[in-house]
Amino acid sequence: MIKRIKKYSLIALTLFMFLCLSNGAVLAEDSDTVNLGTRTITDVNKTWTITFNNPIEFDSVAGNVEIRDVTTGNNVPISPVQGDNRSVVIVKAPSEGYTVGHNYLITVNKNIKLESGTPLSKTTTLNFIVASKEDNEYTLSADITVSPIISVFKQITVTSTNLPGASKYKIDENNKLFDIGETMASLISEDTVKVYICDSSGNVLGTADMDVSTTKNNISLKLQ
Repeated sequence: MIKRIKKYSLIALTLFMFLCLSNGAVLAEDSDTVNLGTRTITDVNKTWTITFNNPIEFDSVAGNVEIRDVTTGNNVPISPVQGDNRSVVIVKAPSEGYTVGHNYLITVNKNIKLESGTPLSKTTTLNFIVASKEDNEYTLSADITVSPIISVFKQITVTSTNLPGASKYKIDENNKLFDIGETMASLISEDTVKVYICDSSGNVLGTADMDVSTTKNNISLKLQ
């Protein structure tokens, strides 16, 4: 990892499934909060998956995972549930869905406890904007980190896509399949790489040419 994350603060919010807390995390001035920046989504019924790096006491989740509609100032009614193991929390969209054009804030409070009884060391937040899905166009969002020391060493995270059935991705330079939201690291000599969006079996559903020449966050690419 190019950027070291402190123990207990590693939280991945994957789209669909969500996000990884990896490159791009920003410490707030009070040092008690990790801000993951802003994502753009088009799925008004998006489900977020919060993955902790250790099992948690699920009872401590109540009231400590919140989504606020920043546009209106109102909290969104959500009911987090445990995922397929004690390290995963699933947050489904409200019954009426998210509102196109609105800005939202997810907060994962540090009061959540690990099974050991230790609370998280940081509160983690993520902003997301709900954009309109125009003309049924499918896109992907991604973060890219280029090593300032060895420029061919690059990290790519396809954070989300609105392509139905998509759950994994791969690139030309590295044929291994990664979950959407998972960060991959690879030696990439070119400034552009082709990204393949795949279903759970590895079948290619769409592709995009990605500029990986510089570090950038929350880029959006149209899928072909």
